[in-house]
Amino acid sequence: MRNFFSLRITTNSVLNFFLGVSFLLMMFKSFRLYFTWDISMVLIAILGGGSSLLYYIHYYKRIYDKTTLYQVFLCFSITLVFLYEILTISEFNILSLFTVFTSLWCSVFLILSDYSTQVRLLRYVVKATQIIVAISLVGWLLYLSNVPLPHYYSETDAFYTHTVYYLFILNGIPELQIMPRFAGMFLEPGHLGTICCLLLYVEGFNLKKKGNIILLLGVLFSLSLAAYGLLIGGVALYIFYNTKRGMIYVTVFSLFIAVIWIMSINYNSGENYLNKRIFERLIFEDGEMMGANRTTDFFQTRFDRYVISSDIWFGVGRDAFDAKGTSTTNILNGCAGWKRFYFLRGVVGCFLLLLFLFSYWRKYPSSKAGAFLILFFVANMIRDYPLREYFLFIYLLSIPVLYQGKVEFK
Repeated sequence: MRNFFSLRITTNSVLNFFLGVSFLLMMFKSFRLYFTWDISMVLIAILGGGSSLLYYIHYYKRIYDKTTLYQVFLCFSITLVFLYEILTISEFNILSLFTVFTSLWCSVFLILSDYSTQVRLLRYVVKATQIIVAISLVGWLLYLSNVPLPHYYSETDAFYTHTVYYLFILNGIPELQIMPRFAGMFLEPGHLGTICCLLLYVEGFNLKKKGNIILLLGVLFSLSLAAYGLLIGGVALYIFYNTKRGMIYVTVFSLFIAVIWIMSINYNSGENYLNKRIFERLIFEDGEMMGANRTTDFFQTRFDRYVISSDIWFGVGRDAFDAKGTSTTNILNGCAGWKRFYFLRGVVGCFLLLLFLFSYWRKYPSSKAGAFLILFFVANMIRDYPLREYFLFIYLLSIPVLYQGKVEFK
């Protein structure tokens, strides 16, 4: 009996390990972190799909017995979202379809998983992100101290160019950096800052933990307007919905931000990082915020035509990436935000996604989870990556964990 028990524990540990590693790789690859550039997405999809399938088979009885009718509805809802992606946006080839169906299966697996699995995977995500940001911060501090570091130049794709310093990557060329921004191993500072903000909310902004201080430093060094806004909004939401005197604390917090703003515009006559990279970008000019540069003029022209056309119902879809096979110009290049998402998927695609996100929160209704839904929604109005595994899996794991009110897992 003792040998059988030891074998069972070992099997569980192995399953947990491979499940955690494969899900983390899927998440990191979806945001193209530097160390995943040379790893095949198909290989990662096989690992993710295979490990979750083995885990499901091993715990089939426990998962099946606890599956509710509402969870079946959620699985159906997320399936509709992914099927719509396949019909409108995804490429029709075996590799693309395989990766999409793997993401769908892994999402269904997370929906059906029990609380212990969800909280364990969420802890893996938090800890792994903290470690990655910490490693990059070491390199960033050396870079800011003018320590020579080995590096090479990379034309990452048609939009991104990077200088790779191995411990972190820098957008563009060092010599052209007026105010260098920290991106860690992410493609850009906004990606890093947004992920850190979401995880800080999950952690309750508890700065007694060193790992959360690392996430906060990642946000601050990013100099990302979107990340700063999410951080402030996240703190305000958390305070308002999770304290007895929420309105009083939010007012005090708002006054604190106002003081920081006044200090930034007066320090060195406004010639400082905080004022130049954040507050000056909040100024409205000709009716538009100066920092609201989520789309190009070319895309905006097409979008203005789109909203008065019949395409608004089902979106432009894959034709946006290649104008009906007649051009290789990607009109979405350099664009992000809700306009891009709406342009691609239309009213139907947006409705299906919002239906799933709201329905999933209704399965775990709580103030903490509801505020996180708002934060997640705002983040994707800026970034429009709700179906990328890093964003989606954080949402699927965080909502039930926040509902339970316990983030710690021993």
